[in-house]
Parts: sequence; C-alpha cells; structure tokens
Amino acid sequence: MKDVGHLYQIISWENEPNEMALWIDEVRKECGFKFKWTCNWHDINSIRLNSADLEEIKIFRKADGFVFVSDPCQLHSQELYDFKQPSVVFEHFCNEEWDGYTNYTPGKEDIERRHGIVYQGGLNPGAHLADPAQRDMFKYRTIYPYFKEAVAQGNEVIIYAGNPAGYETHLDIGATVFPPTQYDKLITEMQQYKWGWCLFGSKGDRQTEKTLPNKAWEYCKAGMPIIICWADETARYFSDLGVAIVLDHPKELGNIEEQYGHLYPKLKERVDEINMSGSEDSENHIWKIESLWQKVLDNG
Repeated sequence: MKDVGHLYQIISWENEPNEMALWIDEVRKECGFKFKWTCNWHDINSIRLNSADLEEIKIFRKADGFVFVSDPCQLHSQELYDFKQPSVVFEHFCNEEWDGYTNYTPGKEDIERRHGIVYQGGLNPGAHLADPAQRDMFKYRTIYPYFKEAVAQGNEVIIYAGNPAGYETHLDIGATVFPPTQYDKLITEMQQYKWGWCLFGSKGDRQTEKTLPNKAWEYCKAGMPIIICWADETARYFSDLGVAIVLDHPKELGNIEEQYGHLYPKLKERVDEINMSGSEDSENHIWKIESLWQKVLDNG
C-alpha cells in the first residue's frame, strides 16, 4: 500500500478480516495519500453475531463509502451507525461468464437430464456430533436433521460442503456429499441438478432474515429454481423474480417431486428467461458501483 497508494483514486475493500481495512486508513494518513476507500460489507457482525466488533465500528466511522448485499443490511447499518457516507446495495450477482461455466441450452433435453436437490455452502455438525459451542455461532448452518429428513422422504440430495467439517459430518445421511470444491468446478457440476436448496436451520436468525446469500444466484445461474425457507429477504427477492418456492418450515419439503413437481416447468422457464436476458448478471448492475464511486469522489 505504501508503494502504490499514490496511484489510485479509490480502493475497494471486501470485508473480512476487517482489521486489514483499518491498515488502509492508517497508510493513507501516514503517507498523506489522497485516495478514497470504500468497504463492501459481505458480512456484518452486528447482524450475523448480534455483536459489533471494534473494527466494524471503526470502519463505519472511517470509510468513504459502503456497499451492502441487501436493503435490510443497508437499513440496519444506517439505523445502528447513523453513517453519513454514500452507500449502495449491490447484490451477489454472478458474472455473465467465467472459467468452467458451460452455457446450457434451455429446453426439453435440459429439463429431462436434471435431477435432485443440491446444496452448496458451509455446514455445522448435527446435534449428536458436536456440542453447542461448536455449532451455535452460526445456527442457520445446522441443517443436518433437515437433510436427513429430505433423504428419508425419497429425495435425491446432493451436498457440496463448504468446509471440511461439514463434509466429514454429513456422510452418513444418505446424500451424495462432496468436499470443498473449487468454484469453477462447482458451478459447472451444479448445472446437472434440478433444484437449489436455500433452506436454513434456524428460524428468525438475523443473518438469514436480512442478507441475500450468493448461493441463490449461483443456483439460478446454473439453471435451477430455488427452494427457500427461513430466509426472509431471499424469499422476497427470488419470489419477485418468479424462480422460487417458499416454505414455512423445512419439513414442508416432503418429497419434492410429489409436492412441487407440477410447479417446476413454469419456474424453470422463468430461470431460463433470466439467464438468457442477463438481467441478473453482474455486468448489468455494475453501474451501481460506478455511481457510488462517483459520489465518493465528488465528496472531495
């Protein structure tokens, strides 16, 4: 930063670990640099943990602008910190193309080859495998009993665990379980599945109520309608898009083909429309970030 900071007008920080964002601010002061810096809040501890750490508090005081993943996250932060800097909501859109992604061809053949319900992301061990201290920090990741119930109902469940412990502790539920998988491979392989699992393990959790998980866009980009439960903002957003089934409880999933199979053709058609149009591609929303940067620069 000391070597190259004089070259830039704006530096964008993607949060976590947050301490490093404050190093940017310290270098700016120490070297007398004129650049602005913004923080892209992927996760906010005052939401996720219901407790703000010192670094989070300082960033909301020191940064020149903010990016949030959802409207509720922006509103929560505004009410809590009363910040005056410009901000914008930029959701977790996927890129139009990336290495490893194969554009599927919508139609009958694509529908007929798809199968199962896929989940990708971090997971906690089941209650019988770990004490609460090991799993209660992120309760919404304790999905073990609902996976097991889904398998028992005759569903084909596929899991791409985002953490080694999640992989090791979900091998006994009858699902097809993969260890942490490189991103491009993950997206490519998910294009063979039929439904995307966005059911969480804790009702009323602030994190899943307010945020929008990147997995939802990745499911859609890979050609799948989404099953959503206990994720309020996600349910609102993707229901408005017309690509989601929203449940009040994970147990309502039952056998997905018996319960919701009749809804699949219309949902899949809408998913394909979105992917063909590019309306949810990152490139078609980047103007929001450009607008924020201009406001930051205009603030002097």
